Amino acid sequence: MPARMLSGTIRPFSYRSAIKDIVGDGNITALWMLDETSGVVAVDAVNGFNGTYINGVLADTATPWGGVAPRITSLLSNPIDIYSARLNAVFDGDEHSLMIWVKMLNAGVWTDNATRFIFLLQAGGDASTFIKVNAANQFAGLRIGGGVQEVVTESGFSTTEWFCAGHSVSRSAGVDGEYKYFRNGVQIGVTQTSLGDYAGNLDPIRTVIGAALSAPPFLVHNGWLAAALITSSILTPAQFEQLYTVGLR
Repeated sequence: MPARMLSGTIRPFSYRSAIKDIVGDGNITALWMLDETSGVVAVDAVNGFNGTYINGVLADTATPWGGVAPRITSLLSNPIDIYSARLNAVFDGDEHSLMIWVKMLNAGVWTDNATRFIFLLQAGGDASTFIKVNAANQFAGLRIGGGVQEVVTESGFSTTEWFCAGHSVSRSAGVDGEYKYFRNGVQIGVTQTSLGDYAGNLDPIRTVIGAALSAPPFLVHNGWLAAALITSSILTPAQFEQLYTVGLR
């Protein structure tokens, strides 16, 4: 595994530590590296908002930074339930950023005519999420607040390599808020404005990694996921770029 020099010493590279360095511990709401090798607990590395693997297939493939990642498939119906009352108490749907690394099982997933959810935080009709769209070769970042939908959709996707999806949501930015979607550290599409208010409590079965529902699992991802991050801060374009490039170590 690669090493890095810190304060005159050499230690193994840790993407977990790098994320904390880039974002700042105090700005991280939750960070699930999803690198467990056994058990059912998906550990939150910062605040203890631990999740639960449902029928998990752990440590199934390597990540770009030399870690491991679980396989999430509709066949096994095995997403990760991340709901907790403590997470619900601190998550702000109007001011936050999300990031997650994604890899499809094979190229056929992009043309399987199925909608697949990657990372979902939903409260009633409001949501913050990433979706593999049912139209061929499309992927989207999406935020809904007060019935107002902000979405950026990418077409032409066919990669079977890891990619990094992220978005920032700020209801207070600009005149009526700003939504920005990033892929591999670069903003895609134009900044969305005129955001509605995100309200209510997180839904216990719609606060999930790798599906639209945790019980029963529904619209499940088909591939691998890693390093799922929620921040209370609005990540800058430079931070999204760092999170991607450092992850390629």
